[in-house]
Amino acid sequence: MPRTPAAPSEPPRVLSLFIELPRGAVKHGYSFQHAAKVPAPYLVYGTQPAIGRIAAARAAAGLLTELREIDIGGLRNLSAASLGVSPAALELAARRSVDATHCPSWELVLIWLSKLPLLATAMRAEPALPRWAWVDVGLTPTGR
Repeated sequence: MPRTPAAPSEPPRVLSLFIELPRGAVKHGYSFQHAAKVPAPYLVYGTQPAIGRIAAARAAAGLLTELREIDIGGLRNLSAASLGVSPAALELAARRSVDATHCPSWELVLIWLSKLPLLATAMRAEPALPRWAWVDVGLTPTGR
């Protein structure tokens, strides 16, 4: 059954993921405060206390935020199932994809690979929502 297009004034549900990683496991520091100001309802997956800080920043601005906890192991399992591979095979592939310049950790590779499986999971859980968007909550603004 085709979905009814959302009214132009109805914002999409914004999905994001934030799992805190050790400093050496990320490319650069992240400042979620900028990206979390998008004036749309958010569904944020990730680990505490990071997602709690995101929700608090958004609540202070009067913005709706739903949180769902998932750690790197849960993310690996969800993504592996979505891709039809074993969690061990996915983790091995992620570990083999580490590059000191572009992708310094297997966890970061896994986070990048998980965006579409997370979006598909959210869309299946709420099929009545016609519009979805992904925003990297860890977006660091350029040109500072």
